[in-house]
Amino acid sequence: MGSGGRNRGERAVGSFSTIAAVTAAIYEIVQAALTEALPASTLRIGAPRAMEQEGSWACLYLHHLSPNASAGEANLPARRRGGAPAGMRVAVDLHYLVAFTAVEPLAAEMMLGKVLIALAARPVLDAGTLEASAHHFSLLAGLSLQSEPIRLIAEYPSAGELAEIWTGLRLPHRPSLQLAASPVLIDYDPTP
Repeated sequence: MGSGGRNRGERAVGSFSTIAAVTAAIYEIVQAALTEALPASTLRIGAPRAMEQEGSWACLYLHHLSPNASAGEANLPARRRGGAPAGMRVAVDLHYLVAFTAVEPLAAEMMLGKVLIALAARPVLDAGTLEASAHHFSLLAGLSLQSEPIRLIAEYPSAGELAEIWTGLRLPHRPSLQLAASPVLIDYDPTP
Protein backbone atom coordinates (compact mmCIF):
# COMPACT_ATOMS: atom_id res chain seq x y z
CA MET A 1 0.00 0.00 0.00
CA GLY A 2 1.17 3.51 -0.78
CA SER A 3 0.54 6.65 1.20
CA GLY A 4 -3.05 7.43 2.07
CA GLY A 5 -4.08 3.75 1.88
CA ARG A 6 -3.78 3.53 -1.93
CA ASN A 7 -2.18 0.67 -3.79
CA ARG A 8 1.15 1.37 -5.46
CA GLY A 9 0.64 2.73 -8.95
CA GLU A 10 -2.69 4.36 -8.10
CA ARG A 11 -2.71 8.11 -8.40
CA ALA A 12 -4.45 10.31 -5.93
CA VAL A 13 -6.40 13.24 -7.26
CA GLY A 14 -7.95 16.26 -5.68
CA SER A 15 -10.00 16.48 -2.55
CA PHE A 16 -13.21 18.35 -1.87
CA SER A 17 -11.33 21.66 -2.17
CA THR A 18 -10.19 20.96 -5.74
CA ILE A 19 -12.85 23.20 -7.29
CA ALA A 20 -11.78 26.09 -5.06
CA ALA A 21 -8.11 25.51 -5.97
CA VAL A 22 -8.88 25.55 -9.71
CA THR A 23 -10.89 28.76 -9.25
CA ALA A 24 -7.98 30.27 -7.28
CA ALA A 25 -5.51 29.42 -10.07
CA ILE A 26 -7.73 31.01 -12.72
CA TYR A 27 -8.22 34.02 -10.42
CA GLU A 28 -4.47 34.58 -10.25
CA ILE A 29 -4.07 34.42 -14.05
CA VAL A 30 -6.97 36.83 -14.60
CA GLN A 31 -5.87 39.22 -11.83
CA ALA A 32 -2.35 39.47 -13.25
CA ALA A 33 -3.75 40.26 -16.72
CA LEU A 34 -6.13 42.89 -15.34
CA THR A 35 -3.35 44.59 -13.41
CA GLU A 36 -1.24 44.69 -16.56
CA ALA A 37 -4.09 46.13 -18.66
CA LEU A 38 -5.40 48.65 -16.12
CA PRO A 39 -3.40 48.82 -12.87
CA ALA A 40 -6.33 50.19 -10.84
CA SER A 41 -8.73 47.42 -11.90
CA THR A 42 -9.97 44.79 -9.45
CA LEU A 43 -11.25 41.24 -9.64
CA ARG A 44 -13.64 39.46 -7.36
CA ILE A 45 -14.90 35.89 -7.24
CA GLY A 46 -18.66 35.55 -7.56
CA ALA A 47 -21.58 36.38 -9.79
CA PRO A 48 -21.60 39.71 -11.62
CA ARG A 49 -23.62 42.41 -9.90
CA ALA A 50 -25.16 45.67 -10.92
CA MET A 51 -22.66 48.53 -11.21
CA GLU A 52 -21.53 48.91 -7.62
CA GLN A 53 -18.35 50.91 -7.78
CA GLU A 54 -16.44 53.39 -9.87
CA GLY A 55 -13.48 52.39 -11.96
CA SER A 56 -12.78 49.13 -13.77
CA TRP A 57 -13.44 45.68 -12.38
CA ALA A 58 -14.22 42.11 -13.31
CA CYS A 59 -15.92 39.06 -11.80
CA LEU A 60 -14.83 35.44 -12.04
CA TYR A 61 -17.98 33.36 -11.73
CA LEU A 62 -18.29 29.56 -11.71
CA HIS A 63 -21.77 29.38 -13.20
CA HIS A 64 -22.10 25.62 -13.63
CA LEU A 65 -20.35 22.31 -13.88
CA SER A 66 -20.96 19.32 -16.11
CA PRO A 67 -19.81 15.71 -16.15
CA ASN A 68 -16.58 15.20 -18.06
CA ALA A 69 -17.52 13.11 -21.08
CA SER A 70 -14.03 11.67 -21.62
CA ALA A 71 -13.77 10.30 -18.08
CA GLY A 72 -15.79 7.19 -18.92
CA GLU A 73 -16.46 5.23 -15.76
CA ALA A 74 -14.75 7.72 -13.46
CA ASN A 75 -18.07 8.82 -11.99
CA LEU A 76 -18.97 5.33 -10.81
CA PRO A 77 -18.39 4.20 -7.22
CA ALA A 78 -15.79 1.49 -6.67
CA ARG A 79 -16.17 -1.50 -4.36
CA ARG A 80 -13.63 -3.44 -2.35
CA ARG A 81 -13.63 -7.23 -2.13
CA GLY A 82 -16.63 -8.19 -0.08
CA GLY A 83 -18.72 -5.31 -1.45
CA ALA A 84 -17.65 -2.51 0.92
CA PRO A 85 -17.53 0.95 -0.68
CA ALA A 86 -14.00 1.85 -1.82
CA GLY A 87 -14.60 5.41 -2.81
CA MET A 88 -15.49 7.31 -5.90
CA ARG A 89 -13.83 9.49 -8.47
CA VAL A 90 -15.87 12.30 -9.95
CA ALA A 91 -14.68 13.90 -13.19
CA VAL A 92 -16.25 17.25 -14.04
CA ASP A 93 -15.77 20.27 -16.26
CA LEU A 94 -16.06 23.67 -14.56
CA HIS A 95 -17.66 26.46 -16.61
CA TYR A 96 -16.71 30.04 -15.78
CA LEU A 97 -17.93 33.45 -16.84
CA VAL A 98 -15.51 36.36 -16.61
CA ALA A 99 -17.47 39.62 -16.88
CA PHE A 100 -15.92 43.06 -17.24
CA THR A 101 -17.34 46.40 -16.12
CA ALA A 102 -15.84 49.85 -16.48
CA VAL A 103 -16.93 53.45 -16.31
CA GLU A 104 -14.30 54.60 -18.82
CA PRO A 105 -15.13 54.00 -22.50
CA LEU A 106 -13.51 50.83 -23.93
CA ALA A 107 -11.82 49.92 -20.62
CA ALA A 108 -13.94 46.75 -20.29
CA GLU A 109 -12.96 45.72 -23.81
CA MET A 110 -9.27 46.34 -23.02
CA MET A 111 -9.50 44.13 -19.93
CA LEU A 112 -11.30 41.41 -21.89
CA GLY A 113 -8.59 41.42 -24.59
CA LYS A 114 -5.76 41.21 -22.06
CA VAL A 115 -7.42 38.38 -20.12
CA LEU A 116 -8.18 36.46 -23.32
CA ILE A 117 -4.49 36.63 -24.30
CA ALA A 118 -3.35 35.61 -20.78
CA LEU A 119 -5.63 32.57 -20.74
CA ALA A 120 -4.56 31.54 -24.26
CA ALA A 121 -0.91 31.78 -23.15
CA ARG A 122 -1.59 29.47 -20.17
CA PRO A 123 -3.93 26.78 -21.54
CA VAL A 124 -2.99 24.21 -18.88
CA LEU A 125 -3.10 24.36 -15.10
CA ASP A 126 -0.27 22.12 -14.01
CA ALA A 127 0.18 20.64 -10.56
CA GLY A 128 2.67 23.34 -9.50
CA THR A 129 0.31 26.17 -10.44
CA LEU A 130 -2.59 24.51 -8.62
CA GLU A 131 -0.55 23.81 -5.48
CA ALA A 132 0.78 27.39 -5.38
CA SER A 133 -2.71 28.84 -5.78
CA ALA A 134 -4.13 26.47 -3.18
CA HIS A 135 -1.38 27.50 -0.74
CA HIS A 136 -1.93 31.21 -1.47
CA PHE A 137 -5.62 30.87 -0.63
CA SER A 138 -4.97 28.48 2.33
CA LEU A 139 -6.73 25.55 0.68
CA LEU A 140 -5.99 21.93 1.38
CA ALA A 141 -6.23 20.72 -2.19
CA GLY A 142 -3.85 17.79 -2.62
CA LEU A 143 -3.76 18.33 -6.38
CA SER A 144 -0.13 17.56 -7.04
CA LEU A 145 -0.86 14.01 -8.15
CA GLN A 146 -3.82 14.64 -10.48
CA SER A 147 -3.07 12.30 -13.36
CA GLU A 148 -4.33 14.61 -16.10
CA PRO A 149 -3.53 18.27 -16.54
CA ILE A 150 -6.48 20.63 -16.28
CA ARG A 151 -6.97 22.42 -19.59
CA LEU A 152 -8.48 25.88 -19.90
CA ILE A 153 -10.73 25.90 -22.95
CA ALA A 154 -12.40 29.00 -24.38
CA GLU A 155 -16.13 28.53 -24.87
CA TYR A 156 -18.14 30.42 -27.45
CA PRO A 157 -21.82 30.32 -26.52
CA SER A 158 -24.53 31.26 -28.98
CA ALA A 159 -26.37 34.56 -28.67
CA GLY A 160 -29.30 32.66 -27.14
CA GLU A 161 -27.10 30.99 -24.52
CA LEU A 162 -25.54 34.35 -23.63
CA ALA A 163 -28.96 35.94 -23.32
CA GLU A 164 -30.03 33.09 -21.03
CA ILE A 165 -27.02 33.63 -18.73
CA TRP A 166 -27.49 37.38 -18.46
CA THR A 167 -31.28 37.08 -18.08
CA GLY A 168 -30.71 34.56 -15.27
CA LEU A 169 -28.37 37.03 -13.57
CA ARG A 170 -30.98 39.80 -14.07
CA LEU A 171 -28.33 42.08 -15.49
CA PRO A 172 -27.79 43.76 -18.84
CA HIS A 173 -25.21 42.07 -21.04
CA ARG A 174 -21.65 43.32 -20.66
CA PRO A 175 -18.32 42.32 -22.22
CA SER A 176 -17.49 38.83 -21.02
CA LEU A 177 -15.79 35.59 -21.88
CA GLN A 178 -16.48 32.01 -20.98
CA LEU A 179 -14.07 29.21 -20.33
CA ALA A 180 -14.08 25.64 -19.12
CA ALA A 181 -11.54 23.91 -16.89
CA SER A 182 -11.38 20.24 -17.89
CA PRO A 183 -11.06 17.60 -16.54
CA VAL A 184 -11.20 18.26 -12.82
CA LEU A 185 -10.89 15.01 -10.86
CA ILE A 186 -12.13 14.66 -7.31
CA ASP A 187 -11.72 11.51 -5.21
CA TYR A 188 -13.92 10.55 -2.34
CA ASP A 189 -12.96 7.76 -0.03
CA PRO A 190 -15.49 6.96 2.73
CA THR A 191 -12.90 5.21 4.88
CA PRO A 192 -11.10 7.30 7.50
